Amino acid sequence: MEAGAAVFGVFWAGILARSWVRRALRYGAIVLAVLLFLLSIRRSDVRVGRLA
Repeated sequence: MEAGAAVFGVFWAGILARSWVRRALRYGAIVLAVLLFLLSIRRSDVRVGRLA
């Protein structure tokens, strides 16, 4: 492994070790999934209640 790649891996491991960063990434992933779901409903023209 290159020295630069090892430093990069240690950097990300240090960042992801923090619980608030993991929580923020989790919430961000959930928000992204919901937005993509709503956009797919809108594009496919499926009527799901009044949400779309």
